[in-house]
Amino acid sequence: MLKPSFTTKQVTDTSTYGVFELSPLPYGYAHSLGNALRRVLLSSIEGAAVTYVKMNGVPHVFSPLKGIKETALEVIMNLKELQFVLNSKEPLEVSVSLKGAKSVTGKDIKATGLEVVNLDHHIAEITDAKGSLDLTFIVEKGLGFSSSEDKEKKEHGMIAVDSIFSPVTKVTFRVEPARVGRVSNFDKLILEIWTNGSVSPKDALEQSAAILAQFYSHMFNGALLSEDDAAGGITGSVKIDEKSL
Repeated sequence: MLKPSFTTKQVTDTSTYGVFELSPLPYGYAHSLGNALRRVLLSSIEGAAVTYVKMNGVPHVFSPLKGIKETALEVIMNLKELQFVLNSKEPLEVSVSLKGAKSVTGKDIKATGLEVVNLDHHIAEITDAKGSLDLTFIVEKGLGFSSSEDKEKKEHGMIAVDSIFSPVTKVTFRVEPARVGRVSNFDKLILEIWTNGSVSPKDALEQSAAILAQFYSHMFNGALLSEDDAAGGITGSVKIDEKSL
């Protein structure tokens, strides 16, 4: 039975971009691993995002805001682009109340257990010295994308918004030939990973590998159901004859 004997080398390491080389891999394995890792990286790494927004005194999202350059909709769109590290499994309600002429950015978002990654991200411009911005939003953890239409209704005035939870923004891979001594029929997998900074590329890769390992090990340690068993709720253990591998 083939056993893994490759190494993983991190070629480039920043908070938002990483290049990794996996080599030497048996011929054909680089494409299998590359496709699996890419799919998991883009769909199954947990992140945090704004899920609900409430703006006091605003009847609907298209309302103009007195003393503020942006409309309510533009402020909400800017809030959705904030990137967070949420240190709690539970949703966190964040309140913002600012007065006086100023540019409101991610630096103005302060809450215990919440870290804003893109501190310079613009949220709104209070243009009037007597103007104010008073809003509440909820940050939650999740996977992938969540539509506002799929969210439960909250209290009056709390608006559900589309949420992009995935901290991984882009993944590409390519396969190159690799040599071990005189043997040249090996593969090298080169992975490029981009993130929004809330998770490092290295951590994202480690998480994706762990997720795949859990699913693969479940074939041995989990339950395998026939169609009849699944209908009746009967479970059984998986038995694999190692001699046939």
